Amino acid sequence: MNVVTSTMFSNFQFILHTLMAVSAAYHILTITAEKYLAIMKPLRHRLVTKTTVFKGLAGIWMISTFIAVIPLVWNESSSRLLWYIIHSVVCLVFVFFIPYVFMIYAFARMFRKITKRQRSSSVHRGTSRLQQNDQKCILVFATMAAIFVLCWLPYFTLMLILNINDYLKLRSSLSIFKAIKVFAIMRYMTSIMNPLLYTYIKRDFWFEIRNICSSSTSERKRRQSGGLTTKFTRLGI
Repeated sequence: MNVVTSTMFSNFQFILHTLMAVSAAYHILTITAEKYLAIMKPLRHRLVTKTTVFKGLAGIWMISTFIAVIPLVWNESSSRLLWYIIHSVVCLVFVFFIPYVFMIYAFARMFRKITKRQRSSSVHRGTSRLQQNDQKCILVFATMAAIFVLCWLPYFTLMLILNINDYLKLRSSLSIFKAIKVFAIMRYMTSIMNPLLYTYIKRDFWFEIRNICSSSTSERKRRQSGGLTTKFTRLGI
């Protein structure tokens, strides 16, 4: 019973980690593609609606779930180690390398176009400020992509190495297991850093925070003044 429970827990942990990695990678890819359309092809970007966004998000979760649970199909197969190697290679190619080639290309094109706009329209202050906001947004997305690579690419690489060693019946070194423990903590840095990059760095986030604080202060002062007025009324003042 303990062996069965341990196996089920290991499978669930592997599925959860794979689901998080794949979904995070494709979400960053989708955000980058949306920003690329907004800057490079604004006419096509106008065709993007809420329905399109929801369909894209649903597609991301469906693909991520499929990639995460597909190893359960061959978990009892005699050639499962070979299939795990193929699965790791597919994740490295289609989840990391191909999307990040597009991201690097998109970032380079967007930076180049924004730089040209800034040079040609430096006289217009409003236009320059808007382009600076776009450039800052691209920097945020590029930072997200870099953090994700540092956190999740080693995980899939080490899993590929372990699967190859098991398939070839080679003994994995202790350094690999130590590295897995280290990256087990780093894997979840994306869950901490992405919300910070989405919110605290953005100017409109701090603008809304100031509005909330100012509204709360004004409401508190109004209640205090209203309470004093009620007391004075009771005293006949």
